This record gives sequence, C-alpha cells and structure tokens, in this order.
Amino acid sequence: MAGLRRALGHRGDVVVPEAVEELTTGRLLVMDFVEGIRISD
Repeated sequence: MAGLRRALGHRGDVVVPEAVEELTTGRLLVMDFVEGIRISD
C-alpha cells in the first residue's frame, strides 16, 4: 500500500488512503477514510 501511495502521490486526481500501521494486523487492514466517487461513475 505504501508503494502505491508513493507511485501515485504526484497525481492530483488519485488519492490512496494511508494504512494505520499501529492498528493493522495480519488479518485486519485499517486505513484512512477518503470521501470520493465510485470509479464506475
């Protein structure tokens, strides 16, 4: 996920949520909430 954020960070039209490392485990991924629109719209 961090690699995707680095790869797309320069683009103004794409937002990749950041993982919350201290709450993420091997079975649970916790990320920032990002308001947006569906890709299909």
